[in-house]
Amino acid sequence: GKARGAFTRLKNIWKSTSISRKTKMRLYNSCVLPVLLYGAECWRMTEKDINKFSSFHNGCLRRILKIFWPVKISIENLHEITNSTNMRTILKRYR
Repeated sequence: GKARGAFTRLKNIWKSTSISRKTKMRLYNSCVLPVLLYGAECWRMTEKDINKFSSFHNGCLRRILKIFWPVKISIENLHEITNSTNMRTILKRYR
């Protein structure tokens, strides 16, 4: 919930056309991901938890790129375009 709130507070930035994709990703990585993963190094992660984190992460990336639900794009392409990694790799890095 806290991460969703942090992401929503930056809604004007995500909608802006004058801010570059690179800047938006830097803001996402510095303002939203730390809130999402606060204390993740000591959590017991189940597959269900990882799927929830991945779903939130991918949804945020899609919203930053303005790719909405009718448009099909693979997760690999999404991460390639945003120059990011999947949530499983990010969680491993935190541990």
